[in-house]
Amino acid sequence: METKCGVCGTPLESFDAIHVAGQGPHCYSCFNREAAEQLGVQFDEPRFRPIVLTDVDGIEHTFNVRSMLVPTGYKMEAFETAGHGTTGYYFAVLDVFDADPWELLQRLYGKMRREIAIRHVHRTEFGWQLTSEQQLVGRIEWDSNNDGRVPIVVIDGKAFTWEQVGHMLMTFEGFTLEARISDAIEIVGNSHQTSS
Repeated sequence: METKCGVCGTPLESFDAIHVAGQGPHCYSCFNREAAEQLGVQFDEPRFRPIVLTDVDGIEHTFNVRSMLVPTGYKMEAFETAGHGTTGYYFAVLDVFDADPWELLQRLYGKMRREIAIRHVHRTEFGWQLTSEQQLVGRIEWDSNNDGRVPIVVIDGKAFTWEQVGHMLMTFEGFTLEARISDAIEIVGNSHQTSS
């Protein structure tokens, strides 16, 4: 079933639609225009071409870049869609409403380059395992195959089921697991404190 923007009628891919409560799907341009009016700010939505980066294993990843107004400022995100709607790498930065888009893009690009150069898991003869740093860093996502009862965890741009993550952790049976949850958005700008 094709999704269209409820405001301008533009056909939308699933990753191009934002669902507004009581109003249905919007394209990001219409959403940003309405958000700017409600927030009382000026916002000229910049358009960026996709960015291609090579990871530590020499594999190329193509990222779409999107700008979005949120109640706390100007968010810019880069996301990878890896065939058939599966999730890949995702990076985001948040700044003040009147942030310079090119400066924000440079900050986002630096974050992308740093994080894509790190490998947390690798494939071995026993399947996927943690690297020698023994750190597991990933993004929690919805697993539609399990009705959201357990997550998918995106590690190094690859989606792993909760069972696969458990299999990797069983290598360390008897060890202590320390878990920390943090926002995927890096906050920048004068009125924000930077977080990692």
